[in-house]
Amino acid sequence: MKKPEGPGLTAYKVAMMRAAHQIIDHPKVFDDPVALKIINAHDAFEIGSKKQKFKTKLHKYLRAIVIARSRFAEDELSAAIRRGVRQYVILGAGLDTFAYRNPHSVNGLRIFEVDYPTLQKWKQRQIKAAGISIPETLTFTPIDFERQSLAEQLRNTGFKTDEPSFFFMSWSNNVSDP
Repeated sequence: MKKPEGPGLTAYKVAMMRAAHQIIDHPKVFDDPVALKIINAHDAFEIGSKKQKFKTKLHKYLRAIVIARSRFAEDELSAAIRRGVRQYVILGAGLDTFAYRNPHSVNGLRIFEVDYPTLQKWKQRQIKAAGISIPETLTFTPIDFERQSLAEQLRNTGFKTDEPSFFFMSWSNNVSDP
């Protein structure tokens, strides 16, 4: 099955919620300035100009779930780094922005974004168009989740299987998105 070039619906909606949180919610629970840059300009404008649309009870609840999950994961990652973890694997990375705002690069944290090759290429174009450079600490790990071995693909991109690592399953969910 050929995967779509861009993000799946779930991944894009999550990116929209993270971006909306940056504009609408005060105080912010989760600071992600890259979220607004990675979505398309029309949608970023829409969030800013139609704030009421994003303030419905349903939007607030869904956004709270996304933001709390992201904050919790990154807080746990910080704790793992204090214990010596230096590899962070984001499965189904989609439009995750951690690598572009990584506060742990000084600690030598390497990030492996694992996702479909077509999505990764699309994301790299979005990042470049937004004027964001791809950090040296980031490694894109292309995979067809249905046909390839995660362990093998990670090893092929420099992941060290003998070192402690932190794994996170992102919201990408491209396998089941229409």
